[in-house]
Amino acid sequence: MYNIDSIVLSVVSSNIKRYIPSIEEFIDSEDYLGLPHRSPQPINLFPMQRIALKAFYRGSEGNENLKLSDEEMKLCRDLELDDEDNGDFIEKYESGNLFTEMVLVWGRRSGKDFCVAIIALYEALKLLESPNGDPHALYGLGGGAPFNILTIANSSSQAQVLFNEIKDKVMPSKYFQSKMSNESITSDSMHLLTPADMKRNMEMQAKGLPQTMGSVIIKSGHSNSDSLAGIGCYCLLLDEIGLYKQTAGASGGDAIYRTLTPATATYVRKKKEIDKYGNEIERSIYDGKIICISSPRAKEGIFYELFSGSRSVPHRIT
Repeated sequence: MYNIDSIVLSVVSSNIKRYIPSIEEFIDSEDYLGLPHRSPQPINLFPMQRIALKAFYRGSEGNENLKLSDEEMKLCRDLELDDEDNGDFIEKYESGNLFTEMVLVWGRRSGKDFCVAIIALYEALKLLESPNGDPHALYGLGGGAPFNILTIANSSSQAQVLFNEIKDKVMPSKYFQSKMSNESITSDSMHLLTPADMKRNMEMQAKGLPQTMGSVIIKSGHSNSDSLAGIGCYCLLLDEIGLYKQTAGASGGDAIYRTLTPATATYVRKKKEIDKYGNEIERSIYDGKIICISSPRAKEGIFYELFSGSRSVPHRIT
């Protein structure tokens, strides 16, 4: 990590070049997380971890040419992921739809926290790589609005485990090191500086005014916390949602899901395209994400509802 002054000088002295890598490049390349190159112990994804991430992001910006390999498709069929009782993974993948929601039923020791950490950081990168380095302009939001990437665990101790997983991935990354100041990381949150933040910090510094730690925030919370209400979410990651209290109270899974998910619909951008008749059209693209991962539980509650109802939701993959 660097101090804010050095980060600002490095950004304003260079042109802002925008690039969104594919999810595979983000995981594997030493320019980003470089997990297979970690020393002394390389980190390799389980096959289904890689398949789930590739399927979720395929077709999205940076992932236009990303496809599951023949071997990966065979594994999906061997695991009967074309069976309605096991979700509609293959059918959804082959539909061509872009996804904003993913529901994964994974057992113990399957690397749920690991995948949540990767998704949180990849979504942060996409904000940092907004046109002109300014996600506020991209989504038509005021400059003071934070972009929250919120992870929610079942307890405070599990929330800390999850946040440590994120820190473990981000600290060695050359890409993210240049986006953090010495004050960026607290016990439960991480602030990342966009190029626009850095430019504003230089202006604020010249006026002797306080500087921002970054408008992209990865924050870890838990389902029993009273601090979740009212938080706007660019990306919401619900870890072990099947274990949240099955009650009507504020910490119940249903209440948390229905309270926090509407905010993800705020993040809509316009993209100009040419239709089949040669006319220029403008399409709305919803970039907010909702990820629900949990161990198998009883056939009740919001997690089961999301899983069983996925077939009627084109933008959700299970």
